[in-house]
Amino acid sequence: MNKWLFAWLACSLTPALAADPMRPIVEAVRRDFGVATTRSVRLLKSELSAQAPVSWALFANDPYRPADLVKLKLDLTGTGNPPGWRAQAMASGQLLQRVPPLPINWALVQQGPEEVRHKALQTAALAKTPISHIAYQLTTNPTSKRPEWGLVLTDSKLTEVGFLIIAADNGAVVHQDFQRSLAPTTRRPPSAAEEGEQAARRVKDGARQAWDWTERAGRRTGGFFRELFKPRR
Repeated sequence: MNKWLFAWLACSLTPALAADPMRPIVEAVRRDFGVATTRSVRLLKSELSAQAPVSWALFANDPYRPADLVKLKLDLTGTGNPPGWRAQAMASGQLLQRVPPLPINWALVQQGPEEVRHKALQTAALAKTPISHIAYQLTTNPTSKRPEWGLVLTDSKLTEVGFLIIAADNGAVVHQDFQRSLAPTTRRPPSAAEEGEQAARRVKDGARQAWDWTERAGRRTGGFFRELFKPRR
């Protein structure tokens, strides 16, 4: 194959890096709920999706009740040119059993859902693990203070087959796990190699559990909520 044709094909199969991939979502939140809510987002997550998500759940600090969170739902609408995101309030209160300790710095998020999906497909292919759906989570690493994507990977039966953590600034794969179960333990004492495998499994399971942002029931909101957070003009 002509080397120039090969180079063109390689470039065409690689998604273009968006300079600010989360801008449409951030702008939708800012427009309808204000700058304070936009700057205090702790967690952005989606349900399982075969493509880039068209719906997100967003958790941010409640600007009027510091101990509480607000939950917004963002949907990609077909109206407008180009189509845009619409944000609506869903609930408020103590909505998560564990709250990510730091807000998301949107300026550092240079890898959006399309980019990390492409990276996940590449990584799963190298691990010889077919995947069908991905659930996306974005939050800030409390140690590095940099945003990271946590991706739950499933097969066509929606069974979890892998988990990835991808740096949201440069797209590096920080953590990967495509082996969700240990071999059955035997009655004999484990060998040094088996002990090492079990220790590695505990580390990987700990990384996975750290991304289990379990929701609690919250106070449902009425139509007043949008007006309460609507930016003053």
